Amino acid sequence: MNTKIHQLTLLFFYGLFASFGAFLTQALLSLFFPVLSQSLPFLFLLLFVLTEEIFKPLFLCQFFRQYQNTLSPWAIGILFGIGFGTLELFLIFSSLNILSLQAFFPFFIHVITTLFWTFSIKKFFHKNTLVSLLFGFFALIIHLIYNGIIFIHNKTI
Repeated sequence: MNTKIHQLTLLFFYGLFASFGAFLTQALLSLFFPVLSQSLPFLFLLLFVLTEEIFKPLFLCQFFRQYQNTLSPWAIGILFGIGFGTLELFLIFSSLNILSLQAFFPFFIHVITTLFWTFSIKKFFHKNTLVSLLFGFFALIIHLIYNGIIFIHNKTI
């Protein structure tokens, strides 16, 4: 198998496995702290965002350690993000039973935040810690703002 095709395929599955890890962690949080989601919903929302945004760089770092600089950061971020967003997209489609453009928004958020994490990790490996932290911070903020908008929108319905 072509090395680049192999790496691109692996990226998708790294993202998918990272999303399974985040989903399992979120399910355990919901199971063990059900009162927290009702009494402090914004804290719970923050925990969910942090969970997802911690699993992304963990799995991305593992990929970078194995394959270093053989692929474009854009390809890495987009394919990993597609893999990560696939689980959430599947869960949305299975619960809504309809195909809508809104169902793809979380998918796109995961691709965008994964791009930020990809550049963050690249900068970190090049010893540019401040820029690396900024990219990671932007990934967290973008995801938190998106989930906050969804949370507020769902509360008003």
